[in-house]
Amino acid sequence: MKQFSIDLKNSNKGERKKAVKYLREQGYTVQRKKDRAAQIGLSSVLFLYLSNFSERSDDFGYYSVVDNEEQILTLPKDWDLLIKYTQKKPEKKVVEKKELKKFEVGVWYKCVSMLGRYQGDNRGVVFCGRRWTGDFGVSMSYPKDWTKATPKEIEECLTIEAEKRGFKKGVRFKSAYSGDTGECNGCFLYESDDSLSSNGMDIYHQGKWAEITEEPFTINGHEVRSWKSKNTTQFTAGCFSSDYSYLAILISQIERFKTQGVELSVKVKGENVSLEDLKRLKTHLDEH
Repeated sequence: MKQFSIDLKNSNKGERKKAVKYLREQGYTVQRKKDRAAQIGLSSVLFLYLSNFSERSDDFGYYSVVDNEEQILTLPKDWDLLIKYTQKKPEKKVVEKKELKKFEVGVWYKCVSMLGRYQGDNRGVVFCGRRWTGDFGVSMSYPKDWTKATPKEIEECLTIEAEKRGFKKGVRFKSAYSGDTGECNGCFLYESDDSLSSNGMDIYHQGKWAEITEEPFTINGHEVRSWKSKNTTQFTAGCFSSDYSYLAILISQIERFKTQGVELSVKVKGENVSLEDLKRLKTHLDEH
């Protein structure tokens, strides 16, 4: 603390009282000692020496010593100096680093630039920079060298890996969680159950990745959707809706007229559907 004195003679009386009140509110003990003042001929000076005893952090004492380095403050003009000299510096909090003692199965950890999901038996799936070590897992030892990864760090590494695996907008896949078929919308979200989803379907779930299915089959730019119904297969392709039996008859009729030199065209809601497209559609339904 800076050593200083308050000039009682030349300071405003009201300001002196404010100063004493302020000092006491800050936890200081204010004392007035005239005997030392008389020795140097300043009988009206309040001498203050502030010292902070570390073993008693809230207890401050004053020692009335005047030397050449001591400042004499006159109030109110020296209020800024008084506050400056008596301000307490905030104690620095030392945060102790907690050393990881053991891994938890299914939890993600970080070590320098590596992220790893612990699988048990000292092994884990590790993501290093932009390289995935593989689903089989690698050695994960010495827990003290690792810390728990944040959800943001996990999402970033899984998103990079998802894109490398081919999950992009429009790609269809079987959910890693439910097995249902979904379509990637190009956006990824990491969730608290350790899953990475796109369009509400899990691309990754607790160490398992979804399976990318074939590209959707289309006719004139319309995706063909089919399902089993009684003894046939029904399908839709945009506005074109029918079943396998009718499609087979339609193809047969068009080919018969073609052998007679008559070209037939099929229009669905104003759109031409070629014979080749109808055959491709029949083949697709045969295979599915």
